[in-house]
Amino acid sequence: MSTEWPRRLKFLIKGLVSAGLVFHLLKDIHPSELWRVVRGADLRFVALCLLASVVLVGLSAQKWQVLLRSKNLRVPLRELVRLYMIGYFFNNLLPSNVGGDVVRAHELGERTGRKAESFASVFMERFTGLTVLVFFSVISFFVNRSVFRDPKFAVAVGAVLAGYGTLLGFSLRRTPHPPAGPRNAGGIAGKLEKKLRAFQSAVGAYRGEKRALLYALGNSVLFYVFAVVNVYLATLAFGGRASFGGLARIVPMVMLLMMLPISLGGIGLMEWAYVFALSSLGDPGAVGLSVGLLMRAKGLLIGLIGAGMYVLGPRKAGAEPEEARPPLTHFHDLVNDTRRSPLQKYQELVVGQRGSWALVRHELIASFFGSWPGLAGLYLRQKTFRFLFRRCGRGVVIGRNVTLRRPGQVSIGDGSMIDDDCVISVRGSDAFEIRIGKGVLVGRRSEVLTRSGSIELEDYADIGSHCRISSPGGVRIGKNVLVASFCSIGGAQHRFDRTDVPIRMQGNAETGGVVIEDDVWLGAGVIVNGGVTVGRGCVVGAGSVVTRNLPAYSVAYGVPAKVVRFRDGKKEEALPV
Repeated sequence: MSTEWPRRLKFLIKGLVSAGLVFHLLKDIHPSELWRVVRGADLRFVALCLLASVVLVGLSAQKWQVLLRSKNLRVPLRELVRLYMIGYFFNNLLPSNVGGDVVRAHELGERTGRKAESFASVFMERFTGLTVLVFFSVISFFVNRSVFRDPKFAVAVGAVLAGYGTLLGFSLRRTPHPPAGPRNAGGIAGKLEKKLRAFQSAVGAYRGEKRALLYALGNSVLFYVFAVVNVYLATLAFGGRASFGGLARIVPMVMLLMMLPISLGGIGLMEWAYVFALSSLGDPGAVGLSVGLLMRAKGLLIGLIGAGMYVLGPRKAGAEPEEARPPLTHFHDLVNDTRRSPLQKYQELVVGQRGSWALVRHELIASFFGSWPGLAGLYLRQKTFRFLFRRCGRGVVIGRNVTLRRPGQVSIGDGSMIDDDCVISVRGSDAFEIRIGKGVLVGRRSEVLTRSGSIELEDYADIGSHCRISSPGGVRIGKNVLVASFCSIGGAQHRFDRTDVPIRMQGNAETGGVVIEDDVWLGAGVIVNGGVTVGRGCVVGAGSVVTRNLPAYSVAYGVPAKVVRFRDGKKEEALPV
């Protein structure tokens, strides 16, 4: 929890900043005026603006290719364009902590087998562009001092320049951190330090590549010229009167300010920056906001194309066709499978559906509404999470931080509730599913997990907190069943007959499914092993371990659980041994 709260607080602060900026814009710019400007857009200039974005992506990919060639890494330009557009997807469509630069560097490292050089090339591609932008921004600041007198801009510029100075010091540092001591060399800190030293060494190797660096700087100059052209075309599309020269003086500073990580995905900040820039050149705020929205729309469009390229892109040589790949049933398989990209693994295990739209829908709903507190969060999840499930009844309540894996194979009946921090996970096969009936309660921090069979929780079953229901062979829990806290139902039984192979690698014994019939009460901490049927109306005492079938209406407890009497008055002697 100690690592979650800072992340949530950071997300909340950025969300508040974005909301404040959007509110400020809408307060000053009437929606009817904005609609009038957008409706009158010249589509010819909009098309040219889209073409300018293609040129910008191509220039960036070409600069990246030159930096890679200086390190004898030969990658086709079309592949670098593909990776660049994938980066747009992660930066613009997914509200996560995974940046587009990290993803494209990782993908390139997987392709080339030289991860440190791949990450260093992405760093240098970005750093050379930032260097040119800082140079132009400083000139812009002195040329337009009357425009930037507001102290907020001075603070913002200072923050960006401080960040740039930190990157500059990192790139010029000749001596990495001292080597890890012998006691730490094999630990996490030692491994992390080793990777950092390799990365710094790869970055430092560019000091001798003057020709490549000069080309990268020259390419960056051309990039920002086209960036000004891009904004100029967008301004013309909405009837703006700002001159190209005026935009050339102010756009670099605006682009620098847009790099500040103070809002969610730059929402509000980008639009506000364009409103400020064009207003200072005499254009109405509605024109500036229209330009900002067009720029955001282009980023989203490129991101969607990048998502399609990532999901449907070329497979690595020697990889099996998708149909021949076995399903991933364990996270060890996820870590070790080299035939799938990280996004393919995530989409198979978590989303459960192929296609960029399914991924985007899942990420947007889970990321934006999954942790929203209070009554507003319950309402938003009730209205949005239904689009993730195979079937979702009326009045379903989803708590905070519920983890869903392959929710398209989950059905939930009317009036059911999944409490906070639960895990509902389908793994193993597209044929497996989780069926939750009407009025079911799954208590806080409980887990319902399929692996080699389906799970059914029938109407009005009440699952207490911190329970685990797993499904080797399937699990069926009947109607009106009470399961107290900390119970475990099902679960795998590992084979352990061999001593030459780790138990983890020997697989699971087939014990059959679990059936808990209607009107059963399991006390706190009860364990029900695989292959067991608990008969209708049974009561099982707290802490018991059920290893064999229990007849209907029996009362049992102990380790292993034994029947001590019947609820309907039968004698224990009548029980079969």
